[in-house]
Amino acid sequence: MISNNNQIGHLISWESWSTEFSRKPATSATSNQYVPYSEGSTKGKNTLAILYSSLIAILLLLIIFVFVRMSKKEEAPAPAQMAAETKKDSIPPTPATPNTKPAPPTPPPVKPKPISKKQPTITYDYSCLNDGGLMDDVNGAGDIADKMTDEYGGEVSISEEEEYGDMIHEQVTENYSLIDYGQPNAVLQKILRKLVAHIPNPRGFEYRLYFVDNDDLNAFTGGGRIYVTKAMYSFCNDEDELAAIIGHEIFHNELGHIKQLIQISKIPGADLLQLLAIPFNQKKELACDMHGMDLAIASGYRPCAVVDVWKRMNENNPNEAQDPLTNLFNDHPYHEVRETCSRKHLI
Repeated sequence: MISNNNQIGHLISWESWSTEFSRKPATSATSNQYVPYSEGSTKGKNTLAILYSSLIAILLLLIIFVFVRMSKKEEAPAPAQMAAETKKDSIPPTPATPNTKPAPPTPPPVKPKPISKKQPTITYDYSCLNDGGLMDDVNGAGDIADKMTDEYGGEVSISEEEEYGDMIHEQVTENYSLIDYGQPNAVLQKILRKLVAHIPNPRGFEYRLYFVDNDDLNAFTGGGRIYVTKAMYSFCNDEDELAAIIGHEIFHNELGHIKQLIQISKIPGADLLQLLAIPFNQKKELACDMHGMDLAIASGYRPCAVVDVWKRMNENNPNEAQDPLTNLFNDHPYHEVRETCSRKHLI
């Protein structure tokens, strides 16, 4: 420390100064030259001892004085602190501003309960995806691929799917802001609670919904976590349409689509398998459209809401070319196809 080094420096200078001071100028009867004190001189020794003792005493007193002053400053409360202590019973302390990034908001989980009443039997027909050509073969091959994935991909627990959801959530929070306040977020949470209460034969997820500050028209999910962007919220005209979108994402979890992604990742050559599985996802997307629609209807929302969503999306994308070869590399059906299939499912 600087203070210690300064003290050492002062001691060294005092020692050299006292040595020179001991060389007292004395004159003899025969000479005018200076003669140093003799080491055997009692008077010289006594004078030097007194000088050293005085300097050490002064130094000790200075150290004690400084130490006492510093101790009193540390013990004495500052005026602001005294005022705060006086009012601590009436005014809560202001929390300190954290130096780290605050944790992203976490909405309360919503877990479905088994439904006791008998559910109606609903038929799901995916033939509307067929085009009389390549897609017919693709859809048939997709069913075979799903069976092979279940056979060779092994078991996947709900906790594994939730871990996958945690990974997605970490990536989302690193790149986007989540909005956990305001009327839009409250509306989304209300819709989620109503939908989850009507899930037939739930697999056991605790659902959480996040409102993402993003301008992409999108909604996505993983491990029971559902994300709806600001753009998607603004695109939907009412709660009925939002319910259809959220119901769609719920069934990606309930129908085991996330589970199949994890199973594929466990199979050798997973990257190639995921690439080959892209067109098979179209049937999965359509299945979520239909199941999500039925969930929204069971929860009291307007039946045709999802049809209106796909119709407007199709109108907003007039240049969406429905080329059969290009369609093989699409993981979602064309908007017009989704509108048609959803409409047929209601009949």
